[in-house]
Amino acid sequence: EKVLGFDIETRPAFNKGQSYLPSLLQLAGTKAVYLFQLRQCGLTNEIKTLLSRAGTIKAGVSIHQDLAELQQISRFKPAGFVDLGEVAKSKGLPHHGLRGLTAYLLQFRISKSCRTANWGVKQLTQNQIKYAATDAWVGRELYFKYKQIKVI
Repeated sequence: EKVLGFDIETRPAFNKGQSYLPSLLQLAGTKAVYLFQLRQCGLTNEIKTLLSRAGTIKAGVSIHQDLAELQQISRFKPAGFVDLGEVAKSKGLPHHGLRGLTAYLLQFRISKSCRTANWGVKQLTQNQIKYAATDAWVGRELYFKYKQIKVI
């Protein structure tokens, strides 16, 4: 794969001072979306190598924050990341978030219904799996749309 959609999910914190490490890493390729439950597998050397590979584009939104959170699990040198929200801001697009960019450029709405789900559970629900896979897949699709309309 030369281009992967990228996202993470973190269990939401509802109390002041409370925070959690990322629970799920999503990478979308041509034919499949891979969901890595970090509580169970951690950031393996193979995953860190992929996230450090400059020749593989990893496209998503709010990547700086996601990478900072992943670095709390295990250090690696990120390379090959494209923050679609930052590109949208720099090019004057009216939306900068994943949901808005999807509606604006891909002409469909993505659900944010699982945004506050507990991503740290051992067994994800079908709705969580669909939500997580969609977010990563959309990142990849938006990257190719950006290329098509010559935004990048």
